[in-house]
Amino acid sequence: MMLKTCISLVLFLNFFFGVAQEVQHISGRVTDASGKTLEQVLVVGPFETVFTNANGAYDILGFPGEEIRFIKSGRQSRNLTVKAKGQTVGDMVISPSRARLNEAKKSKVARPDYSGYFDEAQYIYRQQAGDAIDQITQALSLMGSRGSKNERARAYVLLGDVYAFHNQFELAQTNYKEALSLGRDNYSIIKLAQIQLELNRLGEARKTLLAMGDKGLNPYHQIKKEQGLAQIAFGLGDFDRAKKAYESARSQAVESGFPSLVLDIDSQLAELFEAQNNFGKAQASFNNVLEVSRAQPSKRGVLEKEKAADFYSRNQLYDQEIKLRQESLEDLMDLEPDEVEAANTPSPDTLTGQRINFKIANAYIAQDKPEEAVGFLEESIKTADAADDLETQKDAVKALSEVYRETGDYDKALVAYQQYVSVMDTLYARKEAEIEQAARFNREIATKQGRITGLEQEQALVKSQYDLSTTREQLAMETNKRQLWLIYALLLGTLIMAVALLLVYRANLKQKQANRVLALKSLRSQMNPHFIFNALNSVNTFIAQNDERAANRYLTGFSTLMRSVLENSDKDFVPLAKELETLKTYVLLEHQRFKDKFDYQFEIAEGLAVGAYAVPTMLIQPYIENAVWHGLRYKEDFGHLNIDFSEVSDHLMVSITDDGIGRERSKALKTKHQKKQASKGMGNIADRVVILNKMYGNRVSVRIEDLNPDGSGTRVELKIKKGKWD
Repeated sequence: MMLKTCISLVLFLNFFFGVAQEVQHISGRVTDASGKTLEQVLVVGPFETVFTNANGAYDILGFPGEEIRFIKSGRQSRNLTVKAKGQTVGDMVISPSRARLNEAKKSKVARPDYSGYFDEAQYIYRQQAGDAIDQITQALSLMGSRGSKNERARAYVLLGDVYAFHNQFELAQTNYKEALSLGRDNYSIIKLAQIQLELNRLGEARKTLLAMGDKGLNPYHQIKKEQGLAQIAFGLGDFDRAKKAYESARSQAVESGFPSLVLDIDSQLAELFEAQNNFGKAQASFNNVLEVSRAQPSKRGVLEKEKAADFYSRNQLYDQEIKLRQESLEDLMDLEPDEVEAANTPSPDTLTGQRINFKIANAYIAQDKPEEAVGFLEESIKTADAADDLETQKDAVKALSEVYRETGDYDKALVAYQQYVSVMDTLYARKEAEIEQAARFNREIATKQGRITGLEQEQALVKSQYDLSTTREQLAMETNKRQLWLIYALLLGTLIMAVALLLVYRANLKQKQANRVLALKSLRSQMNPHFIFNALNSVNTFIAQNDERAANRYLTGFSTLMRSVLENSDKDFVPLAKELETLKTYVLLEHQRFKDKFDYQFEIAEGLAVGAYAVPTMLIQPYIENAVWHGLRYKEDFGHLNIDFSEVSDHLMVSITDDGIGRERSKALKTKHQKKQASKGMGNIADRVVILNKMYGNRVSVRIEDLNPDGSGTRVELKIKKGKWD
C-alpha cells in the first residue's frame, strides 16, 4: 500500500564506548511533511518499544545494522537502519516501507506483503488484543504455504508479545516456541525465557538460556542471558551464584552503554542483598538506583524510588521513606505530559499520586503521628475519587476512619466508616464485573488461538493434498513410458495419503483432548465465582448485623480459603492432604454462619494412606455445600454433618452424610431462580465427572441416596481410584 503520510525524522546520535559491536543511543522527533510533530508513533527497536510523546520525541537504543521501525496508525510506517559509529546524521538512511517497495516492484514480485497486518497488530495490541490477533490470523491465512519461515516466525513472535502483554503466559510460551521451531532467534529466546520465569518454571528457563551458548551473542543478548540466570539462581535460593551473575551482567551493561539495564540490575541486586539480610549493601544498591533516577526523572525513576521507599518502610526508616515518596509526587507532576512513553509494559498501579499519598500517611501512622497523616489521607481520597481508583479510595477511607477513632473524633470516624462501606459496595460490584469480563476475554483469546491452530492444520492438509495432486499428475505423464514407474508412484501416493490421514487422525485426537481440558477448565472457572459469591454473601450478612468482630474472623478464614482455592484453580487435581485442609477451612466458615443449625465431624480412617491419593480440585466441596445450604439450613432442630474418608481396596471412599430435610423437601422450598442455579451447579459437577472419566479412564463415581424412608437425610458417596492423574 502506498503511504499517504510521509514521516520525516530528525535524528540525534550519542555513542557509548563498548565492545566490538557498540550500542548507539538514538533520539529525535517524528514529523509529517508539513513539519507538524506526530505523537503516539510507535518506535520499535531491537531492545525496547516506545511511543513518541506530545512533542513527537523518542529515545531508543540500537546496534549498527539493526532496523528500527516507526509505525503510525493506518499502517503507515518507515524503517531506519542504524549506521556504524563515526558516520554523521546525514548518513543515516530511512529505507522505504515494505509496502511501497512491493508497490514499486509489482511486476516482478508476486508475493503479497504481510507487514501491514503485522504493523497494525503491533500498534493496537496493548488496547485491542482481539483485533490484533485477528490481524495476525489474517496474515497467516494469506500466507498459506507460501509464507517464508521468517514471515511465519515473525507472526508467532508477535502473537507471543500480545499474549505476554495481557498475562496469557501459557499461550505466549506456546507461540514463542512455535516461532523458534521455524528458526533460531536470540531475541525470541530471551522472550521465551522471560515468560518461563513469569510461570516460575525455573528449570525450563535455565535450559532455554543455556541453549543460547556464548558464541555469536551481541552484548545485549549476553547481558540478558546473565541477568536471567541470576534471576533463576535467586529464585532457587542460590544467592552466591545469583550475586556473581548479576555483577557480571552489570559490568557488561555499563561497558556496553545500557543505562536502563544497569538500573534493572542494581534494583535486583538490592532485592538480593535484602533477602540475605545484608542491609548495608542493599541500601548501597538502592542509592545507586536513586542517583541515576534523580539525574533524569522519568516514570521508571519514580518506580525505582518507590521500590527504595518500600525498602525503607520494611526496615522502619520512615523519615527516609516519606522524603522519597514526596520526591516521587513532585516527579509525577513534572513528568506529564512530556515524557516519552514506554510501550512494552503497563504502568504499575503504585505510580499514582493517590497511592503514594496513602503510603506517606501510613508512614506517619506507623510513627504514631495520626494528625500529620490526615492531610495525606484526605488528598489520597480526593485524587482517588477523581481518578475512579476504588482500591486506593477504599484503603484511604478505612485508614482515615481508624485515625479519627484513635484521636477521639468519633463523629468523623463514623462518617468515614460509612463512606468506606459505600466504597466497598461499589468495589464488590466492579470486581464481579471484572471477573466476568476476564472470563469473556479468556474465552475470546482461546477461541482465536484455536482458530490459528485450526488454520495451521488446514494448511498442512492442503499442502498434503497439493503434494498428492502433483504426484498424480506426474504419474499420468509417465503412464505411457514405464508401467513399473506407475506402480511405484501409486504406492508412493498411497503411502503419502496414509501418512496424511494418520496425521489428521492424530491431530483430531489431540484436539479432542484439548477440547476436554478446555471444557474442564471452563466448568471449574464457573464453580469458583459461584463459590466466591456465596462466601461474600456470608460476609455481607455479618456486616449488615454490625458484627465487625465476626466479620473480621470470617474474612480471615475466607482469605485463607481463597488463597488455597486460587492456588489450585488451574489444576485438575491436588493431593488429598491439601484438599482436606481446604475442606476443613470451608466447613469451619459455614459453621460460623450456621452454628445454631448443625455441628460437624471429619472422620479419617485409621491407616488411610493420605499421601497416596490425589483428588479432583473443588469436586467434594459442592456436595458439602449442598448438605449445609439445602439440607441442614432449613432443618427446624439441630443437625449433624459427617464427612468420612476411608480406603476400600485401591479406592478412596468419601462419604458426606447429613440428617437434613432431604432432597425432595429442599426442592419444594426453593424459588424458581434457586432451582435453576442448583440445577446448573450440580450439572457442572456431573459434567466434570464425565470429562474426568473420559480423560483418565473411569476413575470417579458418585452415588447419592436418601437416609430415611420419609426422604429426610442424604448421603453422598464418592469413589476415587488410587493412581496418578496425568
